[in-house]
Amino acid sequence: MNQCDILIIDDDSDDIEILSDVFIKNGIKKIHYEKSAPLALNYLQTFTNKADLPCLIVSDLYLRGMDGGEFLQTIKALPDLQHIPVILLSTQCTARDVEKYRNMGARDFIVKPSSYDDYIKLGASIKKTIEE
Repeated sequence: MNQCDILIIDDDSDDIEILSDVFIKNGIKKIHYEKSAPLALNYLQTFTNKADLPCLIVSDLYLRGMDGGEFLQTIKALPDLQHIPVILLSTQCTARDVEKYRNMGARDFIVKPSSYDDYIKLGASIKKTIEE
């Protein structure tokens, strides 16, 4: 697998640290994070070469200002960015939430793991998503 850039969007520093660590342990070395959706959009719009864009975005759903759903809707409306798969994470979700966000274009909608071992499994699953 080529090194792949994952963009993490989360306003919780602990979640960013855990996700980054999990991705590194799963062999993903190029990780960038932003603490808000508007900052993430600004970051994505700095790329002049589409091939350099992250190949996956992992975003918390509950963000201040623009939430993960609004971010998803925005990115899927932008031709240069709409191809990037987005996985939304939340502390809770229902079947209705999963359906709603998948219909909006999310690759997946996942409940945040409650243990570090479950985060490791999540990281392995996300690595498979990147390799597909």
